[in-house]
Amino acid sequence: MSLPAIALSTLQCVARDAISFQASHVLSILDPGENAPVLEIPAENHLVQHFHDVTTGVGQGPAWIEPPMGGHIARIIEFARAAGPEARILVHCHMGVSRSPAAVLIIAAALTGSAEEAEACLQAIDPRAGTEPNARMIQMADRQLRLEGKLVAAAHRLNSRRPEATAYRVW
Repeated sequence: MSLPAIALSTLQCVARDAISFQASHVLSILDPGENAPVLEIPAENHLVQHFHDVTTGVGQGPAWIEPPMGGHIARIIEFARAAGPEARILVHCHMGVSRSPAAVLIIAAALTGSAEEAEACLQAIDPRAGTEPNARMIQMADRQLRLEGKLVAAAHRLNSRRPEATAYRVW
């Protein structure tokens, strides 16, 4: 399957970016309790996931921490597959650095079946070295997509090029 157009944004910029990118689909990854942005797209084309940007699992941090879980990853994969190749998918989290780049890798890997193509997709979207895909999300996606550690390795390569300063917006 060919990839749809994909872009990254931040919570602060998503409303503006959805218009300028002409997004047909939006994936919002927010902290628990955070309100989803109001966007001018059909509700069925807006997937909102709530979890913290952590790499630990349940019971490995404070009780109030809600880590990404397998169900979150499965819904991201289903959302990507349902969108189709003609979609324009805008992905955002709070800062556009960890959860949303991980989601881009997951979307691209789910649609191509290739960790290498997913890595190339994220590098094309963000050629700067400013992202650090969430390792827990990537590990779960790697298992669900049966990529045998290749998606984890791709994320590790991307993380190894990360500078000290973090980029806040990409695309």
